[in-house]
Amino acid sequence: MSAFQAPPGMQSPIYGADFSVAIVRLVRKALVFVGRSSRSEYWWGLLGLVLANIAISILQSIILGPAELLSGAFNTGVFSGFGNLATMPLSLLSLALMVPQLALSFRRLHDANYSGWFGLLILLPGLGWIASIALGFLPTVQNTRYETTV
Repeated sequence: MSAFQAPPGMQSPIYGADFSVAIVRLVRKALVFVGRSSRSEYWWGLLGLVLANIAISILQSIILGPAELLSGAFNTGVFSGFGNLATMPLSLLSLALMVPQLALSFRRLHDANYSGWFGLLILLPGLGWIASIALGFLPTVQNTRYETTV
């Protein structure tokens, strides 16, 4: 099995998936850009990614806030070296979460019988969130060209 193929038993989408099932599938298929994901997998997976990014932002605020207050640079807009260094791993983790989101978007588009490359629309500054919402509402199309064989 290649790193870019769905693990055994996870090729087909699960319609009506709950949060825990969708998150497990999101993690196990984080690098899989082929196949399909149902609307429930998409919405629950997107919720999990949003919650992870909120948690990262809170951690960054907890770390960065006191560092900036101690340095006195909080009101000047100049960030201290410590604050930036301390939050760098969290920023990289937040960026890394874009890969599973892109993979999930590609699979959701495949489920609606569209090319996954339209999933790159989520990268548009300011409009990406609109594209993410629109992807979630696309109807499922049975027997698509993106159907995977088990």
